[in-house]
Amino acid sequence: MTQNQSNNAELLLQIIDSDCRLPTGTDPLAFCLALVENFRSTDARLRDRLSYSLLARLLTEYHVLSVLDRQTLLKVVLDDQHLFYRIGESGTDSVFIRAFSILVVPLILNPDIEHQQLSADLVHDTIRSVLSYAREERDRRGYIDGKGWAHTIAHTADALDSCAQHPFATES
Repeated sequence: MTQNQSNNAELLLQIIDSDCRLPTGTDPLAFCLALVENFRSTDARLRDRLSYSLLARLLTEYHVLSVLDRQTLLKVVLDDQHLFYRIGESGTDSVFIRAFSILVVPLILNPDIEHQQLSADLVHDTIRSVLSYAREERDRRGYIDGKGWAHTIAHTADALDSCAQHPFATES
């Protein structure tokens, strides 16, 4: 599945309507990574209602990724091209990739609370990244006319909650 296919709203709707069955031959990790790239979009429907919603279902309901693939996805969304992309900016569209990348943290950490399949080092790195992001994010807009929700504060709270609940989290 190419990036052009992953941002085709009709194709995403077809996948959603087919109980999230990916087209034959689609690499689930590559597809999930392509959905994450849609978080850059200023089109709220593509970003939120299609890409994020589909990614959430693929990860939490259909469990399409292996542990190794979930680790890879988590590392990608925590990097400087996603969660920390243009960190410190306020009032620009860069907020969308950050605001929706932080939402991937609970999608991956919450199921791991019970099973602890992720490494303690990765969970600790994730917690450090989320705390750093919470300190550094300057764009606190909620709804942005014509572009939809950014909601960095609420999304960060969701990620912090997942971090705090994980058994590998420590008081410090």
